Amino acid sequence: MLIALIDDGIESSMLPLNVVRYDYSVERDGNIHVRASTDRILTNHGTTCAQIITKYAPKAEYCSLRIFHDASLQASCDQLVSALTWCLVRKVPIIHLSVGSSMLNDFSKIRTVTAKLLHQGQIVIAAHSNRRSYSLPACLNGVFSVVADAALSDCSYCNNRAFDGFSFSASSRHLLNLPSGNTWMTPVCNSYAAPTITAVIHNILTQNRTFPVSLGRLYLAMTHSQKLPKFTRPDFIEDAILINPAKYPLLTQHFFFHCVNEFDEFKNWEDIISQKHDLIYLPPVQHLDTLGLQLFLLNADISASLLYGSVKLPCPNVKIGDRLIWNEQFSDFFSQNMDWKNSQQELKKEICPIVFVYGCNLDAVECACQLKKCFMHAGYQCICLSNHRYSYLYGMCYISNVNFSLQMLKNISLEYNPDIIVCCLQTVCLNLGKAEDTYFVLCGNSYNEVNDSNWSVVSVPLEENDVLKVYEKILNYFHA
Repeated sequence: MLIALIDDGIESSMLPLNVVRYDYSVERDGNIHVRASTDRILTNHGTTCAQIITKYAPKAEYCSLRIFHDASLQASCDQLVSALTWCLVRKVPIIHLSVGSSMLNDFSKIRTVTAKLLHQGQIVIAAHSNRRSYSLPACLNGVFSVVADAALSDCSYCNNRAFDGFSFSASSRHLLNLPSGNTWMTPVCNSYAAPTITAVIHNILTQNRTFPVSLGRLYLAMTHSQKLPKFTRPDFIEDAILINPAKYPLLTQHFFFHCVNEFDEFKNWEDIISQKHDLIYLPPVQHLDTLGLQLFLLNADISASLLYGSVKLPCPNVKIGDRLIWNEQFSDFFSQNMDWKNSQQELKKEICPIVFVYGCNLDAVECACQLKKCFMHAGYQCICLSNHRYSYLYGMCYISNVNFSLQMLKNISLEYNPDIIVCCLQTVCLNLGKAEDTYFVLCGNSYNEVNDSNWSVVSVPLEENDVLKVYEKILNYFHA
């Protein structure tokens, strides 16, 4: 089975004859072409990954997509996205990456193409950052994320519950044969643990002769468990049909996904299911019609994922099996899970600057979305979180009121390493963060003007340049 290996290239002379079927180079501008014979491979990272996979999966074949062109092993986000898009178009069954980006501003590009890959049943295996900080695409839910475990050897692995989603620990110490007849042992690092999982997945798919495959079913087969892990974010949702029976007002222009169509009821569930799109269902408080939802869970294509806009699914007797599902209950896991991933030394670090946006209606969410866009456009690494209803539809980290605390903000700052956090809340909380590291924006017509340098009051509805003026005041405050 074909494996796309996105790295610094594969030196085919180090592998069995004819296993490297395709050999491409991805340039800085994203252009992909056959690697020229004069374009020498200067480093051996990708070759070593291929050797590890071949050791445990001897029938594997490779498509090399070279995005690293010098010893620095640095590439652009556009190169990575171009390589992933190439795999998407050609439906390569397995995509292996011992690389990734830790830049929050790369999230949208990488998440979008990765979600499309997952929807086609393609398997993405990615090494987590060796610093255990946020890295893409390894931290995207639906991707098989891998870290090294020095206690494991050969092709052994185990489920890693320190991370959410499809997370594994695997052996990275592998004894490899060299053409000279000598051997060498690979070091303990995440990039040499990921090939272990890739080899395991290749062998499972080859044995079962199934593609496309249910990602959930593959995970269950690897872990021998009965249920899927929790997903802290609905990263795997992309081309989706939105069912909004209560006609809740939404900021469609800020959706993190592509909304194919929106309905206020399951008018024709057979047609919805036949389109093989993901489903986003926002249940009304009363008169919940679960029939269409049950039919979707029972009959939709294995690749169709579900985002359910409430705490629990109302279909307890329907076996959801291996379908990828996210609901609001999983947001609790998001804020709790990081407490024990960070050392006490890390937890003493100063938190990054925070902008608190307060308001009870969608104008506050609109303000937060626009502020995030301004920061990102200026090159600041920005993350946005909120306890507003359905704020996760706009790519925000959804936090329940119960879990919101300064410690949670510290966890997020450590996990994602942002330059700034935009925090959109329904009620004013003045005891979060140091005064010099915080800025407050009040959205609404009931607030009085504040003279403090770190406060702004914005009337609603928002005018065209209101948010831009606030953004400039925020920059002046933090740069003073």
